Amino acid sequence: MQDLLNDRLQTCSLEKRYQKADGSLVWTNVTISMVQDTSETEYGSLPSVDPYFVAVVQDISDRKQAEAALKQQTEILQTIVDRIPVAICFLDPEETPQLINRCFEEILGWSLAEAQKIDLFAACYPDSNYRQQALDYVRAASPGWQDFTIHRRDGHQLEMSWATVRLSDNTTISFGQDLT
Repeated sequence: MQDLLNDRLQTCSLEKRYQKADGSLVWTNVTISMVQDTSETEYGSLPSVDPYFVAVVQDISDRKQAEAALKQQTEILQTIVDRIPVAICFLDPEETPQLINRCFEEILGWSLAEAQKIDLFAACYPDSNYRQQALDYVRAASPGWQDFTIHRRDGHQLEMSWATVRLSDNTTISFGQDLT
């Protein structure tokens, strides 16, 4: 450890899982710091003193449990988004797609990268009046489903039913079902 610290590192930290005497496991963060007194006195610098080390051990079990729970919830949500047979589109407050699922790509034909480079509403609803109706529906985020005739990337039309949810940060999630 001293060699590691002598190579210009003054502090190192690591996370480690330990088994306590009662058999339970605990996650800890161990921080080890090298201390060397280089203070000056009225008589000049103190003679060189061998460094010593200070170790701080912190129980981080709660944080590790929260991280594991978040990882599991993220995996569950990602699996649902990827596999549900409903088109999902997450829109930022400017109504630019930030996430689309595989079903959306399969039904409408655009990848996320492609959908972000175009005016997706103009592509899906070429008629400006009809597009405005769709935008009004998305912006209102009213409960329930609304049916729309939508244009796919390849130009074919299909009937879809959409439900929209507005989040507290003014982003929107739209869910679509192919009715054709």
